[in-house]
Amino acid sequence: MAKLLLVAEASEGKIKKSLYEIMSKLLSLQFVAKKASFESDLVIVGEVSAEEMERIKRFNLSTIFQAKNLQSVRPLAVDGNYKYVMAPVSTSNKDFFPVLAVSVNNATMVSDVVDFDGANVSKPLFAGKAISKIPLSKRGTYFITVRPNSFGVLDVEQFWKENGGATAVNTKVEAVTQVASSDANARVQVKEVVKAMKSRADLSEANIIVSGGRAMKCKENFQLLEELANVLGATVGASRAAVDAGYALPAMQVGQTGKTVSPSLYVACGISGAIQHLAGMRTSKIIFAINSDPNAPIFSKADYGIVGDLYKVIPMLIEELKA
Repeated sequence: MAKLLLVAEASEGKIKKSLYEIMSKLLSLQFVAKKASFESDLVIVGEVSAEEMERIKRFNLSTIFQAKNLQSVRPLAVDGNYKYVMAPVSTSNKDFFPVLAVSVNNATMVSDVVDFDGANVSKPLFAGKAISKIPLSKRGTYFITVRPNSFGVLDVEQFWKENGGATAVNTKVEAVTQVASSDANARVQVKEVVKAMKSRADLSEANIIVSGGRAMKCKENFQLLEELANVLGATVGASRAAVDAGYALPAMQVGQTGKTVSPSLYVACGISGAIQHLAGMRTSKIIFAINSDPNAPIFSKADYGIVGDLYKVIPMLIEELKA
């Protein structure tokens, strides 16, 4: 039985949906596909509510560790004899996981994974044009980050009804000894965390995304995309061209130099489809494009498309969706 450690960052008393996706995948591999068996531990950086903790325990974990900061995770990940250390892709994990990997003998770092079957992982290459399947057969620890929206989230209550009842009631909860961060020697120091004013899902975890490009012409026109997003229950994104032009905030950027997303539906409005943008959204389940140029590269990747003026098409879509 392989030992596996999951790393979760808590915010506002909860952990991210993408961590529940990984836990759901592990349950499916063990109890449905029966391809692998894991002794799974979870370390939570930050605090979660009692209700959230009870939900987490339902995912067949052996031990839940509670840590105050990422530095406190390091001794556990390095000295815990884990075969796999996994977490969702995030800004902090892009920095933290490679540092962990180089401090462990015979460790391997695999980032931006989109599939995991217990024996192999798969990840996109060449801006998403190809998928590489990597065997996890060598000795040592694998440090793995998983792209959000790669796996679904199980209805855990229904899952246990169909698979013999809950087995996770004896999950242990332990505190990890806090390790002080060496701020004096750090190359990057966090001075302040400013919470974004938002009511929608984070872009990297959104199930539906409506994005605008240079054709939006100005910041005010993004209100049209906000209206469409309200109807769809979506999050609004933008291309780099739109961000560089000042039409949208940098946090909204999708693409090779922005956020990589994998929603169920990606609506590209006035986006030509440059390779840098496609690299960030190519793994979307369904791509729907609206563009006035019938030869725009985005149409070669879109599952559905409308050739037309987005300022006419989007209001019509909004009305039809409302109806």
